[in-house]
Amino acid sequence: MVKCPNCGGETHYEPKEKKVVCDYCNSKFTAAELRTIIKAASEENRKNNPTGEGTNYLEAQGYTCSQCGATLLVFDETAVTFCNYCGSNALIESKLMRITHPDYIIPFKITKEEAIKNYKKKISHSLFVPKELKSDTVISKFRGIYMPYCVYDIGYDGEVTSTGSVKYLHLFGYDYYHDYKVDAKIKTNYKGLSYDLASKYYDKYSMSIPFDFKDIEPFNINYMSGYYADARDVDLDTYDTDAKKIISNDARDKLSLKKGRTFASHGCSVPHIHMGVKERTIGMFPVYFLANVNKEKNIVHYAVVNGQTGKVTMDMPIDYKKYIVLSLILTIPIFLLLNWRFLVRPYTVTLIGIFFSVISLLISKKQIRDLWEHQNHTEDLGYRQRGENQIPRMRFAERFRKYTWKQTLGILISVAVLFSGTIEDSLYYGAALLSLLLVLFAFNDLVKEHNALSSSKLPQLEKRGGDENA
Repeated sequence: MVKCPNCGGETHYEPKEKKVVCDYCNSKFTAAELRTIIKAASEENRKNNPTGEGTNYLEAQGYTCSQCGATLLVFDETAVTFCNYCGSNALIESKLMRITHPDYIIPFKITKEEAIKNYKKKISHSLFVPKELKSDTVISKFRGIYMPYCVYDIGYDGEVTSTGSVKYLHLFGYDYYHDYKVDAKIKTNYKGLSYDLASKYYDKYSMSIPFDFKDIEPFNINYMSGYYADARDVDLDTYDTDAKKIISNDARDKLSLKKGRTFASHGCSVPHIHMGVKERTIGMFPVYFLANVNKEKNIVHYAVVNGQTGKVTMDMPIDYKKYIVLSLILTIPIFLLLNWRFLVRPYTVTLIGIFFSVISLLISKKQIRDLWEHQNHTEDLGYRQRGENQIPRMRFAERFRKYTWKQTLGILISVAVLFSGTIEDSLYYGAALLSLLLVLFAFNDLVKEHNALSSSKLPQLEKRGGDENA
């Protein structure tokens, strides 16, 4: 990291002013001005190192958390006070590290204060969010970090071909066709699709806050002054298949819009375009990261703010006490309104009970599937690329039986009453009341499932390879 040219003090990059500011004499420089200083130092270094050995690397102080294995980097004399992923503030090991020189960087465009404002705005719309997520003590732990990303350059230059036939005559029981072969010359290039290269920075967060490639610049270390960086531990080619699929589908859609009628008129389908990866480069992209650790439950809730656009993604658990109180407050006027305005027959009441049971069952079924995928990181290629053994989880069918027996029982009882042909109103009301009570109990499970989806296991438990502390 370059010191202040005027006083030798530490510097930090200020997003609002788009300048590097000295913490001591308040001198301000553009990143380009300080790059000139780096260039001069590099030229001097080349004189002392004519072979150029090591010039494609950067030296940084790496802080590895002995609790969960995460590594944070700093390029100045800043000390890491706690692990960003598991909250550990005591077991941090430090050593000098060399990392591959990044190719690009997107500088921070919003300040920490603006990130906190965006976070508060998003969380204010949730009635059931736990109060600790609104605590100033928790919110103050937002940290500006540059995350490593693989930036793809994908393209295609060549022809694509599709064959087809068009019927032109039916004569004496025979069909006659013209056969066609349609060629299309394709020359296209996509640059900027990116995926994070930090395994502990889960894809569900990184994919929710995409970056705008227009602000990307050649890497300049001065933009990182005053910020942390996450260490890369995912191979560059991990997301090749996903990236090529996304780009190929987009290119095919564009070809369909432009030449779809031509292909269709000749009985041809729009051909797939099999893209190739031209280049993979490394970019450092800005985020504000917050981890709220619940050590009693061994879980952590994450919040991430895009340091370029200000977009927020976060875990939004439900405070069960708030949920019960507000639900009761809303239920009473709705119940009175229905009894005042409508006369509902016993048969209809039973149908209503079945309806709510089915809706609850479908919601739970989807959440159980989502929860299984979340806990096993099935969609997170960066996490799974590490090759660590996955923690055994309850089978889907077992979890389904555990969480949905209430709704299923309510449906079976109500259906049995409906088909019994009884004329006793009490049986209809009783079946409806029982099914609705079972649905209310089932909502307790739905809240638990939602909260499990809105949290992550503490990283150190995954590192240890088991649930012994869960």
